[in-house]
Amino acid sequence: LPGREWSLLALHDESIDRLMHLGGGRFGPLYCLPACYGCRYCHPARIALKSFRWTRSMRRTRNRNKDLIQRIGPVEMTAKKFELFETFVKTQFQTKTDHLTTDRERLAFYDSWHLNQMGHTKEVSYWQGDRLLAVSTIDIGERGIYSHYCYYDLTVPRRRLGVFTFLKEIEMCAQRDWPHLYIGFMNTLAKKLRYKEQFTGLEILLPETGWTPFEETPLAGKAQPEKAAAGKD
Repeated sequence: LPGREWSLLALHDESIDRLMHLGGGRFGPLYCLPACYGCRYCHPARIALKSFRWTRSMRRTRNRNKDLIQRIGPVEMTAKKFELFETFVKTQFQTKTDHLTTDRERLAFYDSWHLNQMGHTKEVSYWQGDRLLAVSTIDIGERGIYSHYCYYDLTVPRRRLGVFTFLKEIEMCAQRDWPHLYIGFMNTLAKKLRYKEQFTGLEILLPETGWTPFEETPLAGKAQPEKAAAGKD
């Protein structure tokens, strides 16, 4: 959130499924929980496939991207991926990357955000012929998938590539008969995270009740605009 500092608590466990179930969000090579002093707006989130339903909009998004080829493999950097990543970050975060003025700084940024991986990490890329349109990294457990990071071509907004990659990851869970896709943190005050609310089957981890359907939590419908700190962003 604008004007606030964040803090994370690292989790350690040999089981990726346990880390996901505990609500860990991955930052680089570590799974972490939010531990911000005086702020409890970030909550671990997942999609429960038993409650997930395809909407008309989601079906349209899937159909618009039927021409794309999905490739799954190890995480690796290529010139095409780096170019797509750099353009995505610069556009999405604007002046927040202005300090990256040299090739070395930009490569280090890419490495720290995307190339950190664990033994169960896979990279999923989406291609239209030889044109790269989207790349996401996921952690694959034995009972679920964690959606780590995604960057994509912003010049084709009708494809809704961010939503599309989520839908493909839901399909990957369904094909394995796995119950959950873990999607990092939910924060109803952060505009860039509110897109997660459109997915039915959304569950939030609360200290009082454990994993709870989003619509049954106090968070549903409680979002307020970022007024107080907007001038500090």
